[in-house]
Amino acid sequence: MKKRNGLLILALLLPLLAGCPAQRTLSSEEEAFVGFWHSAPALGGNTWGERYFFFPDGRFAFLYGEWPDENQRDVSFSGTWALEEDKLILNITEKVFLEGGKVIEDTVGEKWQGAVEKTMRINPPKERTVTLTPLIDDDIFPEHPLKKTTFDGQSFWKTHNDPEAYIEQLK
Repeated sequence: MKKRNGLLILALLLPLLAGCPAQRTLSSEEEAFVGFWHSAPALGGNTWGERYFFFPDGRFAFLYGEWPDENQRDVSFSGTWALEEDKLILNITEKVFLEGGKVIEDTVGEKWQGAVEKTMRINPPKERTVTLTPLIDDDIFPEHPLKKTTFDGQSFWKTHNDPEAYIEQLK
């Protein structure tokens, strides 16, 4: 009876376990990338630049800068990431973009009016390969040195080791 109950529980749990993503072990190079990366060494103000969030479980999110542009309607993309030598491999599984609306001028600057965010799932995932430069210590702020690299030639600074520190931006 116990053996049959054990098999029944296993039969019920197996489909659930099969759907769980495998937890992967990060290399030391990948561990150095976990965190929040910004396209400027300083944060804040009324707008943000482009941002990467690299999570220790292999997920990532990228947010475009907050400067409204009629020709740039993409808001973000996300999926999984891994490092292979000097390349960052992004498997994009979701994209958020704006539909409709227009850019208007207000007292603070330009902003979107009447645009609606839409989410598109990407299946199969779209692979994007990003060329990296080696991480360096940037002492632009000597009291708070930052790691710096380039993603496809664009400079980014690791401004926080915990990608959850700015998680509200992903909501």
